[in-house]
Amino acid sequence: MPNFLPEGNAVKPGDDELRTLWKIASLAGGPAGTASNQVYQDHEGSAPDDPTKPALSYSTGGTIYTWDVASQAWL
Repeated sequence: MPNFLPEGNAVKPGDDELRTLWKIASLAGGPAGTASNQVYQDHEGSAPDDPTKPALSYSTGGTIYTWDVASQAWL
């Protein structure tokens, strides 16, 4: 999670392209070559592969959902 953003990697409606890309990149984590991105399309009907880590889901309608680890729900 980007520690320089107050909302961490939670995508907000007012985020510009660069801020959203920072948040997506922060999902990679881990040492080089071991990244585990959880970025999906139309996946908000089920939990991500690893529900203990943040994730993003882009709907075909243009909405971006973020996986909230604490509540175990797409927001």
